[in-house]
Amino acid sequence: MNLPLACLLVILPCASGYPVDEEILKRQQFAEEKQRNAQERAQLSLEIQQLAQERQQLAQDRSEMANIMAKLQNAVHESSPQRYTRQSEGVAFSVWLDHSATLGPSQVIRFNRVITNEGSGYNVHSGVFTCPQAGMYLFAFMDLQGGNTVVLRLQQGDVVEIEEQYGNHVEGYGTLGLTSFTGVLLYP
Repeated sequence: MNLPLACLLVILPCASGYPVDEEILKRQQFAEEKQRNAQERAQLSLEIQQLAQERQQLAQDRSEMANIMAKLQNAVHESSPQRYTRQSEGVAFSVWLDHSATLGPSQVIRFNRVITNEGSGYNVHSGVFTCPQAGMYLFAFMDLQGGNTVVLRLQQGDVVEIEEQYGNHVEGYGTLGLTSFTGVLLYP
């Protein structure tokens, strides 16, 4: 049988022995790849949702920590009002990092965004808190990997800073304020 060249159909044998059109095979491969891509997108969507939930939990934890610190400070003020006058003895700061940075060992983290700095003890350029008034202070540090809180008795001129111990990458998380450093004078 003589067919014109334009009418020839490419037929490939398949595993079952029956002929398979090359176009059908390509369509099946495309459909399989499309299905794999959809599964990968669904997995990425789940991971994004989990990250969003973790970020929300961290923001909630930070808010709870701020509430606890405020309650502690109020309790101290109420228990010794004769020893504390807010106008002359108020020292408190809260700062956060708005960018990521790679730091060397023992390098100070310079928190560049100031929420409050009563008493002007925190220096945004050096990242160091210099105690303007002797007393008992509460300090808190928090980032995505965790945090720490400590109460210290400081003398005027003592310094407190957050250093990267081993040298590492520090995440700032833009406007979220998740990497933060806070200190407050509890009482003289």
